[in-house]
Amino acid sequence: MRGETAQLIALCLKLNSVAGAAAVGSSFAENSSMKFCRVVTFTHLKRKLLRPNPARVTMATGPDDWMKAILSMGLKRCYLSCAVRPENKLLTECSDDWQTTAFAGGGNVWALTTQFADGHDTSWIPVWSYIGGDAPWDVEYQGFNEVFPDESSSVEAAAEQLKAALIDIRDFARDMDLHWAKTFEGALARLAGEEGPSYLGDMSSAGALTPEAEQLMHACQASWVFGGMGSWNDIYMVGDTYMMDCPRYAAVSAALFDAINQSLVAATNSRFP
Repeated sequence: MRGETAQLIALCLKLNSVAGAAAVGSSFAENSSMKFCRVVTFTHLKRKLLRPNPARVTMATGPDDWMKAILSMGLKRCYLSCAVRPENKLLTECSDDWQTTAFAGGGNVWALTTQFADGHDTSWIPVWSYIGGDAPWDVEYQGFNEVFPDESSSVEAAAEQLKAALIDIRDFARDMDLHWAKTFEGALARLAGEEGPSYLGDMSSAGALTPEAEQLMHACQASWVFGGMGSWNDIYMVGDTYMMDCPRYAAVSAALFDAINQSLVAATNSRFP
């Protein structure tokens, strides 16, 4: 799973766990998703008198201060959204989201939306910037009043979508005699309830998710094959087949990528449906 996604899931689950409380509890600065982040800031648009263009102002300089501010505003719940990147935001003219996910700013567009008791919502979109060093990332969560809708499916429906995508890509890998078939077979076993390593780490506290949602999360992690060198994306030639010109390779890859992301959203949002 991408670090950006892991941090969003951890933030969403943490914030939902303290919704309605007076304090945020343990510091999010200790979360493993913060390990390689130098700073994590939260900004939003604010219009100034007599100025037609809104200015972006800093709301908080860390997740703990941001969560305190969100709680003080009367948070009801938060949820995740994942959408296909608009064509004008693509990294290249011909790359689909599953192909660009290895790069900062690539992959789908993710957002965390906070809903408040007074009826207003704010969506927060993370922007990761590489700066180098021991903590090589600066992260800015940009708040917008134009919110992403909660279109998450049920855990059961997401699991069925993931299962279908895994069967298709496993069969393709078998037909092409690729070692990845074993990876997809293992992911199907996790989805069916087979025990295995825990991938959640500190994304989720004990009891934050139902066993079914946790099982789906584990299956998503076991299914994740997208990335750079040595990943599923890096398959170049199989026999005489140039993979980037293989329609079936593109179709099963895109279907699995979408199923994983939608499953992560469904499992996370099931905390407070």
